[in-house]
Amino acid sequence: MKNTLLDLESKMRLAKSPLIEIANKGQRPDAIKASFDSIGLIPTNELIDLYEWHDGVDISRNYYVNFFGKNGNWLPLKEAIKYYKGFYAESTEEEWFMIENEAVGKYLFPISHDDDFLVFLKPDSKYYGAVFTVSPGLLIIQPRMIFDSLEKMCVSIAACYRLGHYSTIQKPDGYYDEHLDFHASFDVFKKYNPISEYWKRERLVE
Repeated sequence: MKNTLLDLESKMRLAKSPLIEIANKGQRPDAIKASFDSIGLIPTNELIDLYEWHDGVDISRNYYVNFFGKNGNWLPLKEAIKYYKGFYAESTEEEWFMIENEAVGKYLFPISHDDDFLVFLKPDSKYYGAVFTVSPGLLIIQPRMIFDSLEKMCVSIAACYRLGHYSTIQKPDGYYDEHLDFHASFDVFKKYNPISEYWKRERLVE
């Protein structure tokens, strides 16, 4: 995973993406583990590597950036935990956040908000470490598996930068102009995430 993140950063820099520059400095692994201990979750090594690489994007800057290629800000760990506690941890009702007929909200850890990307952290599950999404805007109310793992997510995004499907420039007003070719990136994500349900549907044709 560490090499994958370095490759992703390299591809973003080659694409002259400014997003890497506004990402927060990473945290120490022991601090990351302690944060997850405080909420009773066991992070995957990939999740620890992600927050050791960078601690999300500083949302106080009022920048709205699709760091992971879909709508939503990459949350700093502190903000992710706050969001988790307020929304997912207490969602024990059976009709909320079901995976294979089991209410699993307390195991869904959000790394991004809006189109939520959620790392599944139930250790005895075959989906442990997979990335799910919940997106009211896309009418995805129940978690749907979107990436086979965090590493597969990062490999997919790096490929999209390499192939020119993603690009970002900073405008004079300080905001960002993003190009996200969802149709082309669909095929990339489907290739690298053969298990994930999200990409098994047909790509929409304009």
